[in-house]
Amino acid sequence: MALLNVIQIMAGDEEGGLENHFIEMSNALTARCNVTTIAHAKYARRLRADVKHISIDLSKPRLHPGNLIKVATVIRQSNPQIIHAHASKAGSIVALCKPFLSAKTVATVHNIKKHIRFLSAYDLAIGVSKTVRDTLPCPNKISIYNGVNWDAERVTVTPPEYEQFAESQSPIVAAIGRLVPAKGFDLLIAAWESKFGYLFVVGDGPERGSLEALVAARGLAENVFLIGHKDSALDYIGAADLVVIPSRNEGFSYVFAEALLEKTPVISTDVPIPNEVLPKQYICAIKNVEAIHLLLTTALSNVNRLEQSFAPLFDYAEKNLTLARSRDQTLAAYEALIE
Repeated sequence: MALLNVIQIMAGDEEGGLENHFIEMSNALTARCNVTTIAHAKYARRLRADVKHISIDLSKPRLHPGNLIKVATVIRQSNPQIIHAHASKAGSIVALCKPFLSAKTVATVHNIKKHIRFLSAYDLAIGVSKTVRDTLPCPNKISIYNGVNWDAERVTVTPPEYEQFAESQSPIVAAIGRLVPAKGFDLLIAAWESKFGYLFVVGDGPERGSLEALVAARGLAENVFLIGHKDSALDYIGAADLVVIPSRNEGFSYVFAEALLEKTPVISTDVPIPNEVLPKQYICAIKNVEAIHLLLTTALSNVNRLEQSFAPLFDYAEKNLTLARSRDQTLAAYEALIE
């Protein structure tokens, strides 16, 4: 089968799940596609050598005529069969350029958004969860979970912060993400009690000061630890007894997928994709401290039994939540468009 000519385009210049997905998917698609990426220059070094990267700073407003002309010109010169835009800004730019393009257009939406009418111009819209998919105003829409670039042979190393509690009989619980209101770490700390064990919050962000003050105010300094950003976040997930996702909103939770692939039980507020995969007893209401407290109480009452009950979910993750699975579903969607 001839290789597809595919353009992946992203307008942001930040660091997070969207950007990681863009880079990892672009790299993974080279197995069956000639891939060209259009994005900020900062991402070029993380792309494979066989990805053709075109650096364009799209930080100006999406209606900036210079951006539109530049993007349309580059796309026409690349002569792709598929143009795949990631997130709403790139999606809007490609939609505005579409009258001048002949390729099929695909847009991936990574969170629930209000202003996405531009999707009606697309040949296909992809939601990163079923919840996101159902909000998309596009006649042809599907859901494809963002997969984790997973190494099944990876060996978990116990983080040094955990080692001092190795002899303790109390559970070690991890929560991972940027310290921003959307992640709900303030709710988790408000729900935490010293009897639950030790909570490690892995990540950094603007809420760190207020979260540290909350820990101090609740007298939890010996049980709750904000340890900042860690490059080896997977070790903090894999070596924990439980992972908690207290988010106020999510599009697709990478932490959830990583926890199941690491064979660590996970509980969550009612956000995608935990609410599409987990049994109801492991889900609680959003923005509800009492509900999080009750969920923690139940989950931590018997950690060994919890791990056993999660065995089918660990198997599910290996089949459905890897980058390879996401790539294959994306390729199938491309091929269906150009048949």
